[in-house]
Amino acid sequence: MKKKRGRRKSTDAFTSKIQMTNLQRVFIMIFGMWVAYEIRISQYEIIQLLVFGIALVSVNVVLFFLFGLHKSFRRTRHVEYWKLREKSILALYTFLATTMVGIAFKLLWLLIPVYFICLLYVAVNKVKMAIKNMKSMLPSSLFSNKNQKIEHFSLVEIDQMSGTEFEVFLSELFDGLDHYVEITPHTDYGIDLITIKGKVKTGIQAKCYGEGKTVGVAAVNEVCGGAGQWKVQRKIVITNRYFSKKAEISAKSNQVELVDRDGLQKLIQEYHNKKARRKTPRFLRLDYRDKDKSA
Repeated sequence: MKKKRGRRKSTDAFTSKIQMTNLQRVFIMIFGMWVAYEIRISQYEIIQLLVFGIALVSVNVVLFFLFGLHKSFRRTRHVEYWKLREKSILALYTFLATTMVGIAFKLLWLLIPVYFICLLYVAVNKVKMAIKNMKSMLPSSLFSNKNQKIEHFSLVEIDQMSGTEFEVFLSELFDGLDHYVEITPHTDYGIDLITIKGKVKTGIQAKCYGEGKTVGVAAVNEVCGGAGQWKVQRKIVITNRYFSKKAEISAKSNQVELVDRDGLQKLIQEYHNKKARRKTPRFLRLDYRDKDKSA
């Protein structure tokens, strides 16, 4: 019973913390609007206007941190790989900042329509880019069957993939394992995919080879070369085959993780297990029931 009370106490503390953060956001927003209005109607001297201007900038900086946008940018600067909630918060923040500037400089009638036009343009452009990327990167054979999912792909089918198909396959795989995933451009500097989970940024080199081939030292050197360019904390080479002895020695000395054919199969199985846990109600899951008994 004591443990349950402890849980309730921690939950209440977390809820109160969220409420306090929301109150802080509301207070800062109101204060920012007041500062903007004071600048609008002010007949102050230059020094006083400068103080109000600094206050307005400070309000926007504080709101940026209160909304947690600094954490999202720390994970990745590419907004397209953010979660929908983070994108919505960014849109709200830019709307508030635009409104404050518009009020302060009597340009609200102009900036608000421009804001929504820009928002619409970005949305349409992202949709076009997504369609273009899907057409260029996804061949007709890959995921063409709507009922065929990653966990149902056999290694034999993976062996038939091209390099680009293998990269797309891995991106879907790591996305299902709760990673932020970004496929790098063709000039990737030795890194094919960037994944982010928690605060760890990982660079992945993908190698899909034919039967009888092994991955050599070159792949390890490539991922090491790209690690500095992409500023990653972890370096991984994933292949549908196996690594040469020299590659294993080089990877060990350069702190590069190697995922061979067997490791790839384990990743697919992990993906499958995670999907199964999501579909199974919590009270039916063995891991949940064991945890409940221990509590």
